[in-house]
Amino acid sequence: MASTAKWGYSKDNGPSTWAKNLCIKLGDSQSPIDIIQRQCGFDSNLKKLKFTYPSFENAKLLNNGNTVLFSPPDNRDNTSSVNFGPVANQYKLAQFHFHWGENDDTGSEHTIDGEPYSGELHLVHWNTDSYGSAKEALTSKNGLVVFGIFMKVGQEDHSGLSNITAKLPLIQKAGSSTILKEPFNPSCLFPDSLEYWSYPGSLTTPPLSESVTWVVFKKPIIVSSAQVAAFRELESDDGEKVCQNFRPTCPVNKRQVKASFQ
Repeated sequence: MASTAKWGYSKDNGPSTWAKNLCIKLGDSQSPIDIIQRQCGFDSNLKKLKFTYPSFENAKLLNNGNTVLFSPPDNRDNTSSVNFGPVANQYKLAQFHFHWGENDDTGSEHTIDGEPYSGELHLVHWNTDSYGSAKEALTSKNGLVVFGIFMKVGQEDHSGLSNITAKLPLIQKAGSSTILKEPFNPSCLFPDSLEYWSYPGSLTTPPLSESVTWVVFKKPIIVSSAQVAAFRELESDDGEKVCQNFRPTCPVNKRQVKASFQ
């Protein structure tokens, strides 16, 4: 889901260089953003989200050099479904991936009142009503709905996340992958409360397309420091460890962030 040109998170190819190096014209609806709670208006029209995921068998876990990517198996077995909430169409899970920082005090892409969390999980869904593939939806209007789930470091391992972090030593090298033979249902990664903020935005990695309806859940999931540290052991294409992989927040501009809760 990125440009074919080389990009990453180092000083030479990090977020501040993407627009210039990859010849990307940025619009006014870039992501992530800092969500200022007092400026978020409750929207009674935001219906309760409806989503279902199957227990995926033989899903792929890939180190693509920038993050860990979970890809569902063959599309015929992908019966995932997302609708309602801030969208009118039907969406299907394309992949999910993670963002983290060099320590437990930073790592999320979105921030709340200027404060980051230790990491952020993004579940990317594509519009199956309007487009024929996730690739087509990637750069198209209303093409994607992305769920953002914050990760907050606590005392205990997160049992659902353990299914992922236990496999990370197998994919430390960039380009390496493994198959999750045990059934995995992404719903195990969701917080207890599904209250959320929503706003129109973009991909947070190249090509930075403004094709995303964001759903950022208010409540984080609690993970252990060791689980977040496991992500930092992964290597990029140049063999260096990916100590952090988040894009700094972008201006909100004239966009309104809406809340599903009061």
